[in-house]
Amino acid sequence: MTRNKTSRPRDYSKSKHDPENVFMYLHCNFRQSLVVAAGAIYYKPFTESFDEIVKQVIKDKPKDKMKIIDVAAGTGLIGVELQKLGYTNLHALDISQEMLKEAEKKDVYKKFVCAALNDQRIPEIETGEYDALVCGGTMLTGHIRSSALVEMIRIVKVGKFHSHYSVIL
Repeated sequence: MTRNKTSRPRDYSKSKHDPENVFMYLHCNFRQSLVVAAGAIYYKPFTESFDEIVKQVIKDKPKDKMKIIDVAAGTGLIGVELQKLGYTNLHALDISQEMLKEAEKKDVYKKFVCAALNDQRIPEIETGEYDALVCGGTMLTGHIRSSALVEMIRIVKVGKFHSHYSVIL
């Protein structure tokens, strides 16, 4: 509640179509709407593609038994979509502790690793620890460098790697 010119409390719980409340409604719901839109436009199709590839490459393991790391997990939106597809053994890796705190709120990851992904070994992760790796939209200039591919390959079991751009068998 805020006060208007006459010092009466303004109730923003009115219909979103009330002209006085349109701005406040949009302001309060913009962030959530953006997350929903991002999921529908990018994360959902991305994870569906990942799912199709995983089904073809890892045929001997049920989804809920696959150990998958979400590299550059950010706030966890890819994890949310993967969980909807039946993947439940998800781990998150990100350079930002704050982003991992946001991802933790989504309640989809079992483990969180806060580390930079580069050409250096991440001590918290064993060689071949993961069945698959997902990395959505971060293999870009200024984000994860190509030198990190060596570490990405190291942490995934031989022959089971998926990133935004390639599958290595």
